[in-house]
Amino acid sequence: MAAAAAAAAPAAAPAAAPSGEEPTAFISVNNMFTAEVMASEEEYIDVMQDLQEECGKLGNVVDIKVPKPSDPSMVGQGNYGKAFVQLSTPQEAASIKQLLHGRSFDGQVLAVEYLPGMPN
Repeated sequence: MAAAAAAAAPAAAPAAAPSGEEPTAFISVNNMFTAEVMASEEEYIDVMQDLQEECGKLGNVVDIKVPKPSDPSMVGQGNYGKAFVQLSTPQEAASIKQLLHGRSFDGQVLAVEYLPGMPN
């Protein structure tokens, strides 16, 4: 009997992430960096620090990358305007996604997605 109960335990694993995405240790935080933020070095640094602090509440931040365009009008194109965060574990990334996804920041609604790795 105990063996049957133990065999059933893996089937009761934690529920899948919302929208069926498999958590990874890498996330993209979209809509946090606007053209106005990118145009001001001081605001850019402030928002980077805010992101570091928010992510640090629930996880160990290994790396943060925010591609900065030479022209702020390019925000919203490609990876410009997105922040890429690497955490120690997928569980930390899942907690941070839950904290930030859908949250309003400076008039923008944040969208957080899992990534297979950090972009170059």
